[in-house]
Amino acid sequence: MLFVLTYAARWAYSNTNHVLAGMIIERATGRSLAEEITERISRPLGLAGTYLPHGSDPTIHGPHSRHYTKLFRTDLGAPVHDATEFDSSMFWTAGGMISTAGGLNRFFGALLGAGYCHRTSDTTCSPPCPPATGFPTPPTALAFPR
Repeated sequence: MLFVLTYAARWAYSNTNHVLAGMIIERATGRSLAEEITERISRPLGLAGTYLPHGSDPTIHGPHSRHYTKLFRTDLGAPVHDATEFDSSMFWTAGGMISTAGGLNRFFGALLGAGYCHRTSDTTCSPPCPPATGFPTPPTALAFPR
């Protein structure tokens, strides 16, 4: 079945879109998304600290900072919780990745610079579209292949 996708005039964020993309990748390749990310992105770019955890293992590999939260409470007396090794499996493709600051720099440098996506795509980039109502328009926006 062929799906024809048209260029949208506006965008809106959706976790469901990211989860669906992960499911499509797994179905198309017959492998886990974690394996695909490692083989196609992390290993070729030398991102040793970038990975999608398997299952519900919250352990962060290697040295890392701590993350503390008051869980949306703003009062001064609110308890502070250490959420560093939070089980992010429920977010999967919608925020479950772990990386380092250096890894993020290298990934975006490859994506937007000499072009990780340019090596895998012969398409032209489309102009960025404005966000859906309720979202501020960013001062700069990314353009991805159409």
